[in-house]
Amino acid sequence: MAKNKKIIGIRLFAGVLLSLVALYFEKASGMRLAYLMLLLVGFLGSAVIGIKTKSRNLYFIECGLVLGLNYISRFNLNMIFIAFYLILIVESFFVLSREDALKVGFLSMGLLGINFYLIVPYGINYELIAEMCFLEMILILVMTALYFSKSYWIERNKVVSLLDENEQKRISLEKALDTVSTQNKSLERTQTEVIRLTRIAERAELASALHDTLGHEITGLIMQIEMLNMQYQDPLAKEAADHAREILRAMRETVETLQVSPMDDSTMVKLKQKVAAFTAQTQIKTHFEFEVNIDTLDAEYREMIFRTVLEALTNTARHSDATEIWLMLNVLTSGELLLKIIDNGKSKNMGKKSTSKHERMENAHNDFEEGNGLRFIRERVSKLGGTSEIISDAHLGFQIMIKFRGGRHD
Repeated sequence: MAKNKKIIGIRLFAGVLLSLVALYFEKASGMRLAYLMLLLVGFLGSAVIGIKTKSRNLYFIECGLVLGLNYISRFNLNMIFIAFYLILIVESFFVLSREDALKVGFLSMGLLGINFYLIVPYGINYELIAEMCFLEMILILVMTALYFSKSYWIERNKVVSLLDENEQKRISLEKALDTVSTQNKSLERTQTEVIRLTRIAERAELASALHDTLGHEITGLIMQIEMLNMQYQDPLAKEAADHAREILRAMRETVETLQVSPMDDSTMVKLKQKVAAFTAQTQIKTHFEFEVNIDTLDAEYREMIFRTVLEALTNTARHSDATEIWLMLNVLTSGELLLKIIDNGKSKNMGKKSTSKHERMENAHNDFEEGNGLRFIRERVSKLGGTSEIISDAHLGFQIMIKFRGGRHD
């Protein structure tokens, strides 16, 4: 609306100037001057009324006032009054719709033709016909230029509006995608937590089942073997009882391991507790040298390290006469992690050869036979894409070296 007021204000100012020039050249007097003044005041006043009432029908009245001005003029065609038609056409294209502006333009052309018709009785010549045709062509050209210009701006505004709307939709879509992504991550975390808790529950259930069933059965078997040994004093019975106790001890270790979840956030603390308990029970000096806090690793890598260390400690206590053991986790220059476990003992199984062809190839440089625990270590490492090397040497002791990449989430 402010834009329309500005345009009508410019039209009012231009109309006043042109009216003064027209009156000067008309040199009218008496009633003709009164009529001219009345029509000019009506033409100029309609602009003010249009601002106040916002009426669009005033343009058709104003065209009629311009017709009256041309009729009263002492000139056959007063160019200043005809310029009023152009002013009305230009203003209407800025203020009205394209359809209404075209109506004002066609009305102006028609009234200009009536002006021509009214001067026919006073004589007609080719110069006057050419002048009329020229004026009509000017009106047509102005209307055409304004029509296409207005059409361009209308379509441009539509395109800008569509672009703004699309931009708003894009922003809304991005926000929706961010929300979905956040929800997906939350769902993934929840799913991971459910899996973790399920595994803990399964371990606890399995540990309970082993303890309540197999543990009691082995204990009963040991008692029966000892009774036989007391009755018959058979060395084989004593050896069988010792072997059964070893099986019971190994089972209890397995139950204890199953009851501990290495995937908790306190894996590092639990591992240190296990190492401290091992040192207190076996009197083997332990060197714990981890450059990396394993709590910063993914669950599967934490579990692999936890199980490997426990298996290594068990093997050292059971199968060697070591007095010291080193547990090390280092970051290599390549970015890989190296888990290295070394003791200074000598394997009690040295001298035993692997029975299968696969084991002989696997341990070509080692004089010991791998048990299930070491095989499980290799399998865990292989599943994570790492490499493992197990060495038993009379001078260097027993060594486990595991190299792997990934799993860190600092």
